[in-house]
Amino acid sequence: MPISIREVGFYYNLHVNIHSFMYSALTIRKHMPFSPVQLVTDRDLPNLDQYKVVAELLEIPITIRNIRCTYINGADDLELNISKMYEWFDRMYYMCEILSTKWVVRMEDDVYLRRPITKFPGTEAGGNHIAHGMGGGSIFNRLAFMEMYKKLDYDYIDKKCRENETNNFAADGILRYMFTENGYGYTKWEDITEDWQGEDLDAALHHGDKSLYDKDYLRRRGL
Repeated sequence: MPISIREVGFYYNLHVNIHSFMYSALTIRKHMPFSPVQLVTDRDLPNLDQYKVVAELLEIPITIRNIRCTYINGADDLELNISKMYEWFDRMYYMCEILSTKWVVRMEDDVYLRRPITKFPGTEAGGNHIAHGMGGGSIFNRLAFMEMYKKLDYDYIDKKCRENETNNFAADGILRYMFTENGYGYTKWEDITEDWQGEDLDAALHHGDKSLYDKDYLRRRGL
């Protein structure tokens, strides 16, 4: 039975790989055509006009922000990354306000949908693995996140970023901590699989396909 269009919403926070984003978004439009999708990005994005064209074609509203934060680089200055981290989570909260669905999937341009989502975690948050953070394709209860985020001490993100060398750039790791350290549950979500986990044909979402990524970008990232 098809799920309600108010059950799941998707959002992207993107910066470079326009072809990969286009394919990813097309898979949502193919398998869950009536589910809401949002895109947020930086005002000074070099290929912003391309994103605008694709977003218009796929009827995806685009929000353009003044603060640059779509990519948080672990090699950058810690204070710069902390400021980006606050913007990253503010964008997530803003997307949650717009989407108004029960669940929100945090999309990346290397995540694609292979069938409609039919399985949901038994906790407020679910991701692609237990040991690490809530990477691309992770899902969370929208209202739980919004309630939690409003109650956080303002310096919570600052402190988490300074805890170790991973937290200073891995927003997805901090997102998981937000849930588990503030009274909410997190579990492995069975409707997503990763490249390195093997081919799980039963999972709705697949994360890690960078075949359409810009090759110069991959070289710069060491991928």
